[in-house]
Amino acid sequence: MKKLAIIGSGDLGKQIKNLALESSEYIISGFFDDFKPIGSLVEGFPVLGNLDNIQKHFENGTFDELLIGIGYKHMKIRQELFERFRHQIPFGKNYPFFLYYS
Repeated sequence: MKKLAIIGSGDLGKQIKNLALESSEYIISGFFDDFKPIGSLVEGFPVLGNLDNIQKHFENGTFDELLIGIGYKHMKIRQELFERFRHQIPFGKNYPFFLYYS
């Protein structure tokens, strides 16, 4: 199984977590969130850090794939995050509700 990290621990991030857990493909490593303390728990899963910690955690093997759990009200930020990490970290792509910019 692949280890999944999710950017954003709000409603969409939690929904992504739930759907990923329903599959047999992912285990959840945790969330990255600029607005929650590192180490705090979101529905039993840790906040691993903020956006600046993502690359380090990927390089250390904390997770294999990344998904953006930031809603449509913040499309500009969502696109910026995708562009920031798209050539460095694999994004999970196996669910139709995960939209990407290519």
